[in-house]
Parts: sequence; C-alpha cells; structure tokens
Amino acid sequence: MPIDLDLPVSADMPAVTWSPEEEARASRLELIRAAVELHERDPILRLSLERCFEGCIGLKVRPTQARRHLKSALRDRCVLRWQSETVAIVQMIEPGTGLDLLKELAAAYLAEVTGEPVTPRLLVAALGITSRERLRWTKDGRLKPDGSVTIKRGQLISAPVYSMSDVEFLADNPAIIARWRMDDA
Repeated sequence: MPIDLDLPVSADMPAVTWSPEEEARASRLELIRAAVELHERDPILRLSLERCFEGCIGLKVRPTQARRHLKSALRDRCVLRWQSETVAIVQMIEPGTGLDLLKELAAAYLAEVTGEPVTPRLLVAALGITSRERLRWTKDGRLKPDGSVTIKRGQLISAPVYSMSDVEFLADNPAIIARWRMDDA
C-alpha cells in the first residue's frame, strides 16, 4: 500500500523547497505513473509501457536500459518476459503483491532511468541534431553540460553529459533549435 504523503502542515514546520531538477523528476514520475498500464487476465498479467515510452523522452532514448533496469528491480516480486519493446508478461513470485503496488514500483524504477544525465550520442538522437551542432552549441554555451563522464576505450575519454531537464525542454520547444540553426547560417 502506498504511503500517504499528504501530511498536515503546521505553522512551525519549515516549507519544503525543491530544486528545479527535483521538480522535473517528480513531474516525470507523475507522467510515467499515469502511463503505466497493467492488465489482468486470469492467470496472466500484462504490463504495457507503450504510453510511457511515447510520452517520456528519457525512456524513448534508453529503451533497452529501461527494460533491463525494470526487470532487475522487480526480480524479487515477479518475472518479466518481454513480448515486444514495450509489453511484458508478468508472472508473480510473491503472491501478496497487489497490482497497484506493482504499477507504482514499475513507475518509480522507470523514473530513475529518465533522470540520468544524457550522453552526447543520446542528446543527438533525442533532439535530432548533428554532432557538429552539438559540439558548436556546447562550445558557445547554448548547450550547457551538466558534468562529464569518463569512458575507457583503449584510453580514457572524457565526454560531457547533459541534464535531462534541459533535453526535455529543448525537445518540447523545437523553435529554439530552429532559431539556433538560423543564427548559425
């Protein structure tokens, strides 16, 4: 049973303030929570994530990672057998697990994947830009890296990573990218 977080607020309690990143994470969780579909047909449960993948760019660019993370995270409660990219057959291991709890857990674990920083390759795929544009816009400050990741490919290579919130904002506002392209022309 989900925990009720709607606690009464008293005057002596400090106000909770969320950073923009925390607010974005909460909004992604709500979006995913609303999109997870769990259908029960005796004795089969069918988990459909199609609306999640369509509505959340963080899942759209990382489908394999999302499926793997969900399967691993739920392995103590159920067995997932993927029928397609977005649909799984669920076999319960723990008989007391309710459908609402399973749906809530699936949404929470998928939201974890969506909040991870975006690598250059995923950024290019998510925004439909070229590698040259990404390099140019990062260099002149229009795309702001959120940090870096070090990869070992024969030698150590450092690559910038970008905030998922920034990527979602740019994906939702393609006019910004169009204007950047016009400015560069």
